[in-house]
Amino acid sequence: MSLENGMRKLLLGCILAFVGLLPLPAMAALQVDVTQGNVQPVPIAIPDMISADASQAQMGAQISSVIRADLDRSGLFKSIDPRAFVEHITNINVAPTFQSWRAINAQGLVAGQVSLQPDGRLKVEFRLWDVFGESQMLGQQFFTQPENWRRVAHLVSDAIYERITGEKGYFDTRIVFISESGPATKRVKRLAVMTEDHPVEYLKFEGRIPEGQYGAGEQLIWDAGDYELKNGEDPLRQLKEGKLSVELRGDKLRGGFNLVRMKGRDGQWLLIKSDDEFAQPGWTLELRTGGRIEEPGGARKKKRAGRKRRPVKTLGAKAKREIRQIAASRAFNPKELTGDLDLKVGKAIVSLTNLDKVYWPEEGYTKGDLVRYYYEIAKYILPYLKDRPLILKRYPNGIDKPSFHQHDVAEPPGYARTVALDVVEGHVVDYLVCDNLATLLYVTNLGAIERHPWNSRASNLDHPDWVVFDLDPGDGVEFAAICEVALSLKDVIGRAGLECFAKTSGSRGIHVYAPLEPVHGYEDVADFAEWAASIVVSELPRLATAERSLKKRPRGSVYVDHFQNARGKSVAAPYSARPRPGATVSAPLEWGEVKRGKITPQDFTIKNIRKRIERKGDLFSPALKLRQRLEWSAI
Repeated sequence: MSLENGMRKLLLGCILAFVGLLPLPAMAALQVDVTQGNVQPVPIAIPDMISADASQAQMGAQISSVIRADLDRSGLFKSIDPRAFVEHITNINVAPTFQSWRAINAQGLVAGQVSLQPDGRLKVEFRLWDVFGESQMLGQQFFTQPENWRRVAHLVSDAIYERITGEKGYFDTRIVFISESGPATKRVKRLAVMTEDHPVEYLKFEGRIPEGQYGAGEQLIWDAGDYELKNGEDPLRQLKEGKLSVELRGDKLRGGFNLVRMKGRDGQWLLIKSDDEFAQPGWTLELRTGGRIEEPGGARKKKRAGRKRRPVKTLGAKAKREIRQIAASRAFNPKELTGDLDLKVGKAIVSLTNLDKVYWPEEGYTKGDLVRYYYEIAKYILPYLKDRPLILKRYPNGIDKPSFHQHDVAEPPGYARTVALDVVEGHVVDYLVCDNLATLLYVTNLGAIERHPWNSRASNLDHPDWVVFDLDPGDGVEFAAICEVALSLKDVIGRAGLECFAKTSGSRGIHVYAPLEPVHGYEDVADFAEWAASIVVSELPRLATAERSLKKRPRGSVYVDHFQNARGKSVAAPYSARPRPGATVSAPLEWGEVKRGKITPQDFTIKNIRKRIERKGDLFSPALKLRQRLEWSAI
């Protein structure tokens, strides 16, 4: 390019940027100075890592989810909701269309991919892009065993954090729980078990975690300090080789300690004290309870002088909680539920907290209103949740505040059931199963507004008992047009000899379910769903689309989403509340209502849906009883 042409392009870019038609890329590199304090979080886009293999793509999505959570937790970054993305990454080695990412105000972009190597190792690679600087800031790759994917996710978070801030990352932190008897005595071997990753906030937390939440009970810091690696500077290599040696410099534990992996016992190690000046023959563990120190066997003694005790905080509950225990039959008589209470549901006690917290600011609806709704609607919604793994999306501070997904519920209360599922090889997730009223209210207390059950039951996981379509409208599409697509889909499904049912999504569209006898695998069900969607699109080309890319969809079209028919996918259950203005719910419809096209999702809320059920009954209940087979010859 000649100097003259270059000057012309630069001048044109400046003019367009000045009139607001083309954002002029910033010349400075993406950088955060953590020493300044009160830093405005950097918007960063982290699409799901791509893969040519569906199961590995699922792992890539989980890795990206962990990275988003890590960077958000730092307070220096704000991950952009993936639903806002207008471009899909297909090749991480090709520069993205920066203007597309600037359009959603992303300053940074993380593009990654995962692949399984011939030797069985997982390869994770990523690129960090400066969107406004239009340059690649970082590119790295990691190799690990598939079961260690979460560890790699934290390493990626560390690398991004370090590259942008210049400070050492801290996401790759492990907490190891040690048996109650030491050791500080040389040659004594104690069991040490590696747990799942814990938030780094646990390192400084003392206080009470409410019942029903992970780690419930009183949390005390028994010892604190720092450590130094004894054999080299690569802890990952030491862990891989099965021996990690450190020197602890705590108030109570000091000197050399060695972790040695036990053969044939996954996650279990031996903790062995080094023979040094700090080894104490006959040493016993002192258990701290509140302001006391309790020795094994129950003997107590005064707290010794030393490190100043940290002020006690409370995680997720009020420091002085006034507990009211009340039967469920009487709890919902008052017009409003406020404060905290322990609800008696049969033999179970469900702890409800912060009931006066506002969840829907425009309407003033509270957490108590949501609890009341699920209590009153329980007999209708529970049949659609029973025996199905549940995906939680939690809104602890209301619909206008940050939310997060939760699949793994490791320590639920005794009345709640979980099912352990291998979501990817080597990684087991304990999914909650909402079988009863107590569990339904427990989940509500966690701030989970929606109910997203799997399409199959825990007793028959590989065979869904319905095929589902999500009709999602583009901007400006009238609800009557969505109804037209739904009727076309009903007709296509009918040609295959199947009956189907419709409900509002509770958001903007319509869900259509065709009940199935649970004998078909997910792949067969997905094939049928794809076929049905393709027929609808071919017959309504001006209105319907099956294009997954939001950017490529025709304007004014309705997306016939058939991709929710995969293992682990879900849509909002019938009668599920939604985190939308007005506190809408997913409401079953009569096909006559769909044909008339006069209703909208906003017509049905947590405040009026019971009256509709009283008039019309549960319109969706036949979907629980009807058993239909996919007869491909009929198609």
